Amino acid sequence: MKNNTMKKILLTTALIGLSTYASAAVLISGWSFTGATNANTTFLSDFSDVTGDGTGNANGTIYMDGTNGSDSFSQNATFGGAEAITTPGTQLPNSDLTTRFGTPSMTTSTNEMVQFVNGNTFAGPVNANGLSFVIAVDATAGLYENIVLSYGAGLQNSAGNTDISWSISYTSAEAGFGELVTDTISSSLASGGSALSHSFAGSASQFWIKGTIGGTNPLADGNPFVMDNIQITGDVLVPEPSTYAALGGILALCFVALRRRRK
Repeated sequence: MKNNTMKKILLTTALIGLSTYASAAVLISGWSFTGATNANTTFLSDFSDVTGDGTGNANGTIYMDGTNGSDSFSQNATFGGAEAITTPGTQLPNSDLTTRFGTPSMTTSTNEMVQFVNGNTFAGPVNANGLSFVIAVDATAGLYENIVLSYGAGLQNSAGNTDISWSISYTSAEAGFGELVTDTISSSLASGGSALSHSFAGSASQFWIKGTIGGTNPLADGNPFVMDNIQITGDVLVPEPSTYAALGGILALCFVALRRRRK
């Protein structure tokens, strides 16, 4: 009889643990690049449903400085190197970050965008082909799952074909990358660019997404690849406040049951 009671208590504990997590789709991290300059080699997220808007609340960072598994894009510090900030005055399609995710509309802002360059500058040549940047999302809200990366992209001067490959790691910024996917950017900014997205199957309390420029279709000389409004959305599993109280009560019952068995 006592064994049956103990089994029921343990079963109840397990069911509570499984059923009292709230799952909600949110904007985990977003980057508008507003206010960024060529001096930047890292970019803090400025939109998030998890930690709040503004870079002061950032829970994600894009690294292009040779740290955290990224390559250094600073081949020419005067002009931002193989990565630079541009304000072409053209709107890139993707959900406007101010209205969160899931809205298929043009961004309302034509502010700063990040561009990747292959060509000559006044200070010498730069080439982003083969270089990788890393997007790190910090563990701030529990377990992330159903992760989706989306962004707006285009070629600055004319239509063509340029590849960018994406992979994700749930282990570290330096290792464990998988789920490789490749986008071929063919539309120009003048035609409105393209909105692209990818979902990743894993789940973790922290993850890293790597973007690698070029590939089968390398970045062409003199036709920069431009990105804006990078968003990472997904479900965040967070324990309900009542979970802790319920589990505390169950543990107390287990303690009492164990004491009675010993007597």
